[in-house]
Amino acid sequence: MCFTVDRDSSIRLTDIGDAVREAWKKDKLDDAEEILSRHLIHHTGASHSLFANRALIRARLQHWDAALRDAETSIDIQPSVVARVAKGFALFGQEKYEYAVAAFNIALRECDVHDRDIVLLIKSIVLFEVGYHAESMAGIADLMEHCPAGVKSTCSSVQTEMYIRLATLATKKGDYDMALRSLSRAQSLGPFCVDPDLNIISLICGWRFDNLQFTIHRQNCEILFAAGRTNEALESLRTMGHDLGEDRTTRKDNTEWIITFTQQYLRSLESLGDNAIASQSYTEAVVRYSTALSMGPVSREGILIKRSKAYAALHMWDDALKDANEVINLNPLSPVGYERKHGVLQGMGRHDEAVRTFNGMRSILELSTNPQKQGEFVFLSDKIT
Repeated sequence: MCFTVDRDSSIRLTDIGDAVREAWKKDKLDDAEEILSRHLIHHTGASHSLFANRALIRARLQHWDAALRDAETSIDIQPSVVARVAKGFALFGQEKYEYAVAAFNIALRECDVHDRDIVLLIKSIVLFEVGYHAESMAGIADLMEHCPAGVKSTCSSVQTEMYIRLATLATKKGDYDMALRSLSRAQSLGPFCVDPDLNIISLICGWRFDNLQFTIHRQNCEILFAAGRTNEALESLRTMGHDLGEDRTTRKDNTEWIITFTQQYLRSLESLGDNAIASQSYTEAVVRYSTALSMGPVSREGILIKRSKAYAALHMWDDALKDANEVINLNPLSPVGYERKHGVLQGMGRHDEAVRTFNGMRSILELSTNPQKQGEFVFLSDKIT
């Protein structure tokens, strides 16, 4: 069993059984390393590819010394491009820049002509991973200018992932403008597709390229949200489905993120509305609560009550009454809905209707068999009277 690109290639990961393959693909690298170690104990015959593969996995795990030992052992048994790449990876991790470059240069000399671009891409990714971002991006840009047309899409996907990672780093530093600029550059490199070359790059370097468009949209929402640009974040979230298509937004991991982000966004909007109420910024509170309600929260009652109070503070009585009535319609046993309606009607000078609302609340109290609800009604009755 082997992983390789769909053509004759010198970048070949051989002697990989099904168990190693599945663990490696799922990023269960500790499991893959353990399986390969067992194979090496019981293996008879040439073992250079097993050492080379374990060197790559150990490099992914950032076990630099062990990775370098495996790579050199593999090369001593039988030189290969994979072992040279693993050696270069480990040396970069040890911050031995010149030796790492030399290892990759040997790999470039020994690999097939049509694999040189892939080795250069792997070298650029490894450079990026160990912190040489400028050198890595420059290498990709140079490769994009000179590579064959068939390789440009692969280069474009790798460059896109680099911009996404730069956006992540900028976000962690609080530089949201830089993060958004990086995402804009990433977006400009689309459309994206996964080709066989990217599969081998993913295994060696651990980068994923099958969800780039969604990742860009996701990070754009998160960065705008973190920067306090909540309206833009909401607009970005709403356009995500249109821009990506149903197949991308219904993937399980994508759907889970959309649900989680929406819930986080709703909590933030409600909190911003609460803060606006506390500072008597009632118009802002209405805007925050209205935006939250437009996103279809699972529970609307609490937000409607708060918006009704904000409307009442602005003397927008009709809107305040509408929200109170909606709370009662949603939950006829809600004491706070009746209390809110009673207060609004009093504010409007409609005292007779306010009394009828109070009496209606009392009737519901008498019919209720729920002790908690009875306690709530008694508390609110005392508060109103």
